[in-house]
Parts: sequence; structure tokens; C-alpha cells
Amino acid sequence: MKGRLMQDFEQYGQVAAYKDFSFLDFGELPNVKCKTSGGEHFWEEAGCRKNLRLQKNQVFGQYRILDGDGRRIAWGSEDVMREKFKRLTRTDFLEPGDIIGVSRGIYEHYAVYAGAGTVIHYNGQGGKLSGDVTIHKADFEEFLKFGKNYFVLYFEDEYHAPKKIFRDTKPFSGDNPVMNQIVYTRAERIHLYTPEETIRRAKERIGENGYNLIANNCEHFALWCKTGVSMSFQVQRVDLQTGIFDRVVSMLG
Repeated sequence: MKGRLMQDFEQYGQVAAYKDFSFLDFGELPNVKCKTSGGEHFWEEAGCRKNLRLQKNQVFGQYRILDGDGRRIAWGSEDVMREKFKRLTRTDFLEPGDIIGVSRGIYEHYAVYAGAGTVIHYNGQGGKLSGDVTIHKADFEEFLKFGKNYFVLYFEDEYHAPKKIFRDTKPFSGDNPVMNQIVYTRAERIHLYTPEETIRRAKERIGENGYNLIANNCEHFALWCKTGVSMSFQVQRVDLQTGIFDRVVSMLG
């Protein structure tokens, strides 16, 4: 019988090999805004609107978005770059029903965007995780708190883990798309609800006060509204990584 350790490593390898998994499957890649030649070599135009240009690399296939000064403000896979380009070139970056998140230092906070500058999230009043923590409707500033560069989760389908699309350029972080895919693959009964259904599901839970950092946090709530499954990539990534590490130590010991 195969040990659990080997099963975990094999599962990791299977996901990494899925669709010849490469950096093009990672969604939006970390970026530093930098001046480019504008695409004179190896790039073809894929879109141009509101002083922004969407381009495709003719050699490697990745896409990028340039601003009016020719600076690269984002790059990554085609699906995510096309979605980001669409959002950046319209009036509002967010859509009602979006699942959104923002970094708060050592963790990410999640919410359901309810439209008109409001969110529904699991948090304390004023954005604090102290006192009476409930699911409630709040303005966007409470969601942001001290953060600025929020992101929206892009759901391709029921089989692929959602990818982050940042409002500004993507910072360097500890994101692991392969690990996210393992977590998503482990979940069952994924169903992507429409934006209207997602907001309705969020409203039905307003007033709930059963917050639990490990089992029922803001990310569990937001993803449940969209997928029907209560999950937290942050919690489950730590659990998976810790589990693999512990089994390696036990085998060596």
C-alpha cells in the first residue's frame, strides 16, 4: 500500500503536469512596471483601448498590457490578461458578484462585492477581527482598510482554481498556483453560481456570527457564496504543506 506521503507527492506531480502546466497557466505574474520598446520585436497587437495596449508574445505565447508610456503594467496568461484588459478599459473595474480580496500583511481578507461601492464580508465592524465579528454589509473602505491593491478572483470553470487579477500591478508574493490547484481538485461539488445568485447567497447569511479562523473565516464564506463549497486556500495550503513536511520528518526520524 502506498504511503500518504507518496500519494501527496504524486498528486502534486499530476497537477503540475496538467495541461503541460507552465507559467502560462499561472494567471497574472508578479510584475515591476518597466519601460519596454513598445513591441517592436516579437510582439503582436491583440487590443488597444483607452491608452492601453494588449499584446501577445509571438515566441512564448504570454500576454502583457502596456500603458500609454509603453510601460508593462501586467503580464501573464491569455485568459487572465484579456479579462484584466477588459476591466481596466471600462468604467468600473469590479462587477457585482465578484469575489474580491486584499492583503492585510500576513493574511488576505475576502469579500463578495455587492455593487455601488459596498461589500458583504465576515469581519468586525470597522474592519477589525475583534469584538463582534459578523457577516455584514459594509462600504468598500472598510474592506480595504489599510490595503490599496485589491484583487478579484477569476473563475475559468469548475475544474480550475480561480486566479487573482489585481487592480494595479501584481506584487511578488507567496502564491503557489500548483498548490491552489491541488486544494481546488480536492474539493467536491463545485458549482459556479451566477453573480446574482452569489450576492443572494451572501445576503442570506448576513448576521451570522460563527467566525472561526481555521474552519469558517472570510475566505470560506466568500468562496462558498460563489462555489457552494466552504474552503480557504490560505488554510488548506498551510495544512497541505505542513502535512507533507511532517511526513518527511517522520520518515527520516
